[in-house]
Amino acid sequence: MMKQVFDFQGKTAVVTGGNRGLGKACTEQLMANGCQNVVVVSNSGVCDLEGPLYIQGDVAKRSDVEAAMHQVIEKFGRIDILINNAGISTMTDFLEIEEQEYDKVLSVNLKGSFFCCQEAIKQMMIQQYGRIVNIASTAGITGGSVSPHYGVSKAGLIALTQSLGRRYAPHGILTNCVAPGEMKTDMFYDLFKTEESREKRVGNIPVKRIAEPAEVANMVLYMASDMASYMTGETVRVSGGRI
Repeated sequence: MMKQVFDFQGKTAVVTGGNRGLGKACTEQLMANGCQNVVVVSNSGVCDLEGPLYIQGDVAKRSDVEAAMHQVIEKFGRIDILINNAGISTMTDFLEIEEQEYDKVLSVNLKGSFFCCQEAIKQMMIQQYGRIVNIASTAGITGGSVSPHYGVSKAGLIALTQSLGRRYAPHGILTNCVAPGEMKTDMFYDLFKTEESREKRVGNIPVKRIAEPAEVANMVLYMASDMASYMTGETVRVSGGRI
């Protein structure tokens, strides 16, 4: 059983991609820490978690984002926390990345988060309260040499965090960002399929291992909580010292 560290009593939280990897860890920890209403938005069509409301939707489509957020507001009357976790990547060489692949990665990782923020902030402005946590990546800081289009999308997310952090803090809406390194997720194993490639990645991490999703979720929940009440527009790296 997870130990309760934060107090999310009475809060409504939305987690995009909240049924896999880091998103699933965040969903589980929100529920374990007393969050009254947890909503998972995902296009996978499957959610094996007990407790959260599941809304099927593709964040790359603005109409799906609008429909999902409106459904949350109609059912619960508010959105206190938004965790923009949905993300994808590919390992195509830079010179071979085609427009369709580029657009898909940018649409999910950046455009999706952009419009999720936009819809959530409309409600948070009414409440004069909100916590937004964007999930970027160390690739958004170092450039993402393995997947440059992925790095571009995550760098944009960091810039979005800075912009919204300044713009909406006077309204009680704090926006921060977590930039994880390698994690034990399906994406990691899909990208680095061989033991040799995984060992090479781990070799660049000072703590000599990749993170459990729950370890990164700890920082996400901190940013989503009132313990981070004097923090906005920031990006925190959780990378085992890799950068």
